[in-house]
Amino acid sequence: MKPHIVPSTLLVACLVASPGVAQGTAATTRLEDAQSLVRAVFAAVQGRRDESTERPFSWSHDFFRGQAGTTYVPFTVTIDRASVSTSALAMHVVVMPHGDAAVVSSAPTATNTGEIQPPRPPEIAFENTYFIALDTARTSDAYRVSRAFSVSPGRYDVYVAVRARGGTGEPPGAGGAAATVRLITQAIFVPDLWSGDLSTSTLVLAQAVEALAAPLSAEQQDANPYTLGTTRIVPAPDTDFAPSEELAVIFLVYHATLDTEGQPDLTVDYAFFQRRADGDAFFNQTPPQQFSPQTRPVGSVADPLVAGQAMSLQAFPPGAYRLAITVTDNSGSAALNRHVDFTVVDR
Repeated sequence: MKPHIVPSTLLVACLVASPGVAQGTAATTRLEDAQSLVRAVFAAVQGRRDESTERPFSWSHDFFRGQAGTTYVPFTVTIDRASVSTSALAMHVVVMPHGDAAVVSSAPTATNTGEIQPPRPPEIAFENTYFIALDTARTSDAYRVSRAFSVSPGRYDVYVAVRARGGTGEPPGAGGAAATVRLITQAIFVPDLWSGDLSTSTLVLAQAVEALAAPLSAEQQDANPYTLGTTRIVPAPDTDFAPSEELAVIFLVYHATLDTEGQPDLTVDYAFFQRRADGDAFFNQTPPQQFSPQTRPVGSVADPLVAGQAMSLQAFPPGAYRLAITVTDNSGSAALNRHVDFTVVDR
């Protein structure tokens, strides 16, 4: 007997769509795009689709405190520009608690009365389909598509499927026919940033940090998930930097101890190390960043605290480096360490 799986809400919608809908309409094209992606993802969940050993695109993600006990996870998929000859993509993302895929693929079980029970359907923590217009005017070597989801802390398996949008009128890409679905799975461990203990978001290496006059609309926020309130972060495309560039790092600090006026007493130290075969060697450091009643405007928001620095790399010889950051809560007698690796290259 084959394993039973309850299709996702979107898949149900795809399957019950009226066959009499006129072909070639925008709605039908979107439906066909979504249906092919959903089927590919759930074939992977059930183990009926083998992933190539070479991933067809790459994935990166970050963690920030979300709403009501959740963690906000902005992510980016990077697709080689040469492998895409269309101007639009469809992307389907499914996030499942780790282990639910094994439940889906397991065999039916028998109860004490001998009744056969199919495996329980998988829990889906997040699911969405996106229709994306690519910025073909840019001359970079890759397309970077960023979106986000929010989930409770824990281990998850993320399934991401992409394909060229149907009806584009353009030839197929290097990966095959225009309808070819490319898929990856990504395991992630989502931290708890609501525990009350001193903690931080991911350290983000930023290409730019911009202050906006007002928060984005829901549609704008969807396409710009690294915008936090009125602060828009543009992540660096990779961890390679030229000596002529700046290294900018930005992150949020959560749950610093506050005084009776609601102000923290926090120190953030930044030290750079050269990565060597025989171990990391200290290179230099920048002045510490202080968060205290003397350095902050009265009544300013103290949780979270926005921390970070930007530093010229002109004095850095080409090579591999580690930026080590120590966050010390002087009032709460707590400290934590974070680090991020980067490389200085001639280009």
